[in-house]
Amino acid sequence: MKYVFQYEGKKAFIESYGKKEIITPGVHAWFNAPLDAMLPLYIRSVRADKWYYNSLTKRENSNEFSIEFPRVGTYSFTQGDRSYTIKPGEILFIRKQMNNKLCCESNYAEKYAVLLSGTLLDSILKTLRLDQIDVIPLLNPSSVLNIFETIFQLSQNKEQENFRAVNAECYKLLLELSAQTGILTQPPDLREALEYINQNLTRNLKLSELCRHTGYSSATLTRKFQRSFNKSPIEFFLERRLEKARDLLTQHMYSVKEVATLLNYSSTQYFSSQFARYFGMPPSDFLKKKV
Repeated sequence: MKYVFQYEGKKAFIESYGKKEIITPGVHAWFNAPLDAMLPLYIRSVRADKWYYNSLTKRENSNEFSIEFPRVGTYSFTQGDRSYTIKPGEILFIRKQMNNKLCCESNYAEKYAVLLSGTLLDSILKTLRLDQIDVIPLLNPSSVLNIFETIFQLSQNKEQENFRAVNAECYKLLLELSAQTGILTQPPDLREALEYINQNLTRNLKLSELCRHTGYSSATLTRKFQRSFNKSPIEFFLERRLEKARDLLTQHMYSVKEVATLLNYSSTQYFSSQFARYFGMPPSDFLKKKV
């Protein structure tokens, strides 16, 4: 299925292929914005989808902005010249006027999505430093999930009072996502390094690679991390990766072995020993404690 439309004289395309479904009836809701569309921030639609292997959506020059939250399964995501593997517990932004492609890489997947608009949307995103972000590995996925579920609950009744309430929840969602990036409280001279670390938690990141990306020498970058966090860049990365592992285990969708594989640890045994050293208990005990 292919849609073609005009935006400021440019042709825009949205193409979708493969099998997709709405999870349950009534969870794909469109809101009717006021005719003058002069609200600073408002929701246009909410959606909960089932995707299947090789289903994909491509956009070119689209003026849509949406926030999408995979709950089950794995997606590949390309936006501009950057590519990502998206797993549960991560947020992706479908950014305006960007070429992007989202494809299901697992046999089955589920995700939430909210489509936003408004006269101040671009300014809000820029103020919260979310305007250039493609993917956010969440520090606390459950708090974001709670906001999505509130949005979906409110969307079932599209009376004016609910429309105002759901728009307030969307602003709350943007604030929460900004807080979880940590960007607003990060040292300005380390923001680029910290964003790169957050985007590469599933890899074995090397100090030399981080230096190439930031343009700092290893001595300078290490000194800056020691000054701000009292640890080296790689120590910071390793701890952040363990915190990501804890978040994945909290979701109760992955085994200890699967988390070790997702985060590219050399073995389950090594992952378990590192987890126990950092959190004071092995991941198997952590899973039992969280049940």
